[in-house]
Amino acid sequence: MARRTAIRQSIVAHGDAYARIAVAELDFTAIQTAFDQGRTAYASLNYSQAVESYTQALDALYTNLTSILLHRAAAYEMQHIYERVLDDCDRADGYQSRSSSSGTPDVYFFRANAHVLQGDLKQGALVYRKGFETFPACTELGKKFNQLMAEMETRNKWLTFVLPYEIIAKILSMLTMKERIRFASTCRFWNEFIMREWHGMWQTIDTTKRDNMPRCSSTIPSFIRAIQPQQVRNLVLDMNDSLDEVEEYESEEDKEVTVYYRSKLILEAMLQGRWSKLESLVAQKLYVLLKTIVPIFASSATTHRRLIHNDHKLHQLIDFKS
Repeated sequence: MARRTAIRQSIVAHGDAYARIAVAELDFTAIQTAFDQGRTAYASLNYSQAVESYTQALDALYTNLTSILLHRAAAYEMQHIYERVLDDCDRADGYQSRSSSSGTPDVYFFRANAHVLQGDLKQGALVYRKGFETFPACTELGKKFNQLMAEMETRNKWLTFVLPYEIIAKILSMLTMKERIRFASTCRFWNEFIMREWHGMWQTIDTTKRDNMPRCSSTIPSFIRAIQPQQVRNLVLDMNDSLDEVEEYESEEDKEVTVYYRSKLILEAMLQGRWSKLESLVAQKLYVLLKTIVPIFASSATTHRRLIHNDHKLHQLIDFKS
């Protein structure tokens, strides 16, 4: 625990964000001057000038309020009251978004530091990244993001140093596909290890199990792209749903798709990707599969494919050849 705290403090320390704030006096005179000019313009029926002057007054006011909120956030940070730091950052960010000026990256430093000081490195990294995308000239935000990503990768590797590969593989095999994907999303190291290096990830793809693959149309394509064809040995499909239902789901932007639709996409990916190591393909309602997929199969397959089906009407083993 002490080591992790030391590592966090090597990247972020209390008072870091406050040290970045430029020392400046609050400018209430500019607010009053712009406001008076707006009143004068309004009295002269020069409404466009009045709007411009009032906008200048508001911009000056927002700048002052942002500065005050960030200074208060710094005081909260020194008291370790990070929830208040985040609240003030949200309010300061809101004022910046209303202003016509470009704003300041300081809000991102305070918000990210609050997350990191609480131990939430991932959220802190996301804030740094967003800040760098918003203020690309502020290279310090990009540097902090890279430091946190490197630290998270180092921290997440520790399990591989204390447990044999076989034990880690056994643990992963006890997780559902959905849980493995969530685990892989924690960092680049585990993403590479689970999604590519560990062969058990893609050994069996079963579209009939709810937790074995995504169910929304927006997430299925990325899932299919992640599949390592040479690792797939067993494929289970279910063609029970009607074609009309599939058509309806294909037209939706982000809908929970049917088992049939998932099965259809996976089978097409198999044929297009040449899954040469596939040992078995189990399909319910094979006659539906034959009507809809065989034309693609006949044109794409280059090796023997064995389809083992559980349909009561078709108790046979079928071999397809290119």
